[in-house]
Amino acid sequence: MLVACWSIGGRMWEVRLQWNTTVWHRDSLEDLTEIHNTVCALASCQTRHVLRSIAPMISFSNPQVYERFSGVAKVLSSWKFMKIDFAIIGTGGCGTTSLRRNLAQHAEVRFTNENEDELFAPGYAYEYQGGFRLLPTEAQVNMVRCGRARCHGERKERVVLGVKNFQLHNFDFGLVALSMLDRVKLIMLVCDPLDRLEKVLHYFHCGFDAQTRQHCQNRTVIDEIVAKWSSVAHLVEEHKEHWVAARRLLIVSSLFDTRDVMVVHQQILREFPARLYRALFHHIGLQEPPDIRYHRYNSFGGRRTGLCQRKNLLKEFQEALEPEYRRLEEVLRQLGHPEISELSRRTTRCHRHAELRRAARCVNQRCDL
Repeated sequence: MLVACWSIGGRMWEVRLQWNTTVWHRDSLEDLTEIHNTVCALASCQTRHVLRSIAPMISFSNPQVYERFSGVAKVLSSWKFMKIDFAIIGTGGCGTTSLRRNLAQHAEVRFTNENEDELFAPGYAYEYQGGFRLLPTEAQVNMVRCGRARCHGERKERVVLGVKNFQLHNFDFGLVALSMLDRVKLIMLVCDPLDRLEKVLHYFHCGFDAQTRQHCQNRTVIDEIVAKWSSVAHLVEEHKEHWVAARRLLIVSSLFDTRDVMVVHQQILREFPARLYRALFHHIGLQEPPDIRYHRYNSFGGRRTGLCQRKNLLKEFQEALEPEYRRLEEVLRQLGHPEISELSRRTTRCHRHAELRRAARCVNQRCDL
């Protein structure tokens, strides 16, 4: 549709119309709260023309009904115009924030957003509002190209532009859109499935800020968490999006040239950071800066939920996750990843005693301050 519209000299518009509840009461249109449509309009048309003239004709047979809606219209563009060089696509809880902050130390590296970029997938908003975007808006493309909604030329400085979203590996639409970019380099961290799940369970149960998590301090809360579910297996299955990695790796490898995808287990990040970052800089086409120091970010040590103190419960969780452990081993082997001792031995954070003793919590900041 986009190409066809361009071929006749037009521009494609995305139109979102919402029921104007501040003016109109709901009646026979009770189930109709939002209309999402696309229209092809003349290149000379502006937003007011699309909203006042074109959208009413396409969306309603009765113009009076249209008056009960307020709307937004945006010009659409193509993913092919996105000049993104690399993307950190996950997985959440494995060290993606550390990757972003450390790579950003390079003078030529820029990221599209300060934290989680929601252009290709949601960040902390797990229920993505507004639906998945099949095409970017012209303003979004321009923000990537020049840092403004309207561009008057390309960026002049030498920039290697990156995207970081710890949930991107979980969203098919976002991965497909990303695959349309010209030879974008992907970086995907994986780690122990139980470590990821336990961290998420703690966040969900205890909250992110100091006030809401105060009731969890110095307490074993894993029993309270498990008690809400019929079994550990049921809890694990219902939180699948927070620990699955093997299947997502297969999807990523089917969409992208494997030479453009760098998959790294967290054990390598922890034990050989200098060697890893040297390889990462090479992967995105840069030389490692001299005298650079690498730091750990966004980590949460200590007992957390207290699962590590419940040996039998820990065993139940690992048994429920055993199929994922096996699949992850097999997929990493297929991708040529070095053998990971933590994975083959089923070693979790519960076996890293120094991490259990380190009670420091450094959310979105350096952990070695």
